[in-house]
Amino acid sequence: MKKTILLLLVLFTGAMQINAQPDEKTEGEIFMDHLRKNWDDIHDVIMRYHYEDPWLKGKVVINMTWTQGRLTAGDIMENTTGNESYAKDLVIVMESWMIDELPGEWSSALPIKTSIKGSEDPDFAEYGILTGKLTDMDGTPIPESGLVLTASNRTSLKSIALHTNREGIFIETLIPPGTYSLSCNVKGYKPLTIEQIVIEKGMHCKKDIQMN
Repeated sequence: MKKTILLLLVLFTGAMQINAQPDEKTEGEIFMDHLRKNWDDIHDVIMRYHYEDPWLKGKVVINMTWTQGRLTAGDIMENTTGNESYAKDLVIVMESWMIDELPGEWSSALPIKTSIKGSEDPDFAEYGILTGKLTDMDGTPIPESGLVLTASNRTSLKSIALHTNREGIFIETLIPPGTYSLSCNVKGYKPLTIEQIVIEKGMHCKKDIQMN
């Protein structure tokens, strides 16, 4: 799955295991291990917001307090994205975690800096963005499925493979302007091709798809 995150930066400012034995992990290392293993939880939130607003960009700094493996406080210290709901949803994800290896109480600051894939490219504004959600006829997301975006009249352009996340969301950036078709061939569903998808320079095209 392609990641839409440009950067994740973690700085710990809370109480650490200063006197930890060489074979023991600090609280920070324990948290980072859990974060890496459960990164898709955070990534799904970011894709959910980029699906609606590809230009969401900035840094959220969360002041965390963990007690007996649970996040008991997650205060937003800084949010340069301008989207309060986005920052709150990042906290909600971590509130669902249980980190058994974090006994007692531990506090730390967690900065998460994000921007959509390709936004640092100097020619980013010359391309278009496609986002969408793949669901069944009842609106249930179809996760981790492949789609193919093909230029209708420019055979010199290679087809682009897209993938949905666990919420059925797909995102692609740096698409040359033009007209495309989007093919969906998912096991258990009838093959479907969406024609006449117009990608414009510097614009966002959102295309939700229902499979039968």
